[in-house]
Amino acid sequence: MAVAPAYRGLRIASLLKRVQARGAWAEGIGVIHWTADPLQFPNAALNFGLLRAVAYEFAADLYPFRNDLNRVHASRLSLTWLVAAQRVDDVPLVGSRAEVVELGRRPQIPRANDGPYSVNLALTAPIIAIETPADWTALQQNDLAAALAWRQATDAVLQHYIGAEDGKYAITGVGTDGERRYLLAEQASAALWQRLGRPA
Repeated sequence: MAVAPAYRGLRIASLLKRVQARGAWAEGIGVIHWTADPLQFPNAALNFGLLRAVAYEFAADLYPFRNDLNRVHASRLSLTWLVAAQRVDDVPLVGSRAEVVELGRRPQIPRANDGPYSVNLALTAPIIAIETPADWTALQQNDLAAALAWRQATDAVLQHYIGAEDGKYAITGVGTDGERRYLLAEQASAALWQRLGRPA
């Protein structure tokens, strides 16, 4: 499912997903899964900031194909959307905006990487920020070496931190700091799963 380029930015994707959720719930389906490139920030803002999906599974180099959107290996997050959860149901069908955390005001949230060149695999904070490119599609077209460096760095970060076990992290949101873009991950625990899955 996709929105034609001429109609992007009108929140059509959000409406399509919400219609999908309502149809699934009418059939007794409470969980929807799909995969997404973790480096496509606009998709992350939709998936985590607006739809309130979560991700606690990651696969490096999941798909073998190469195309204009995947000029380096196609790593993916597996997203889980709990369509009957309170945090999903609370988002208005019309007029809602993606929740994006301003990290410049949240210095207590540590960064797992500084772009593609510095990676920190020793964080234990309740919430961590994982930096992604500001425009992944353009980066792949304009600087393939830099795109590969970003993919390799973020693969290392996501493989290390993301998981459902206690002490690992689940991606639940997105953030920005000026022109920089981030995925936000919360440390996995029984309390987190209870909050994320609390029924409407």
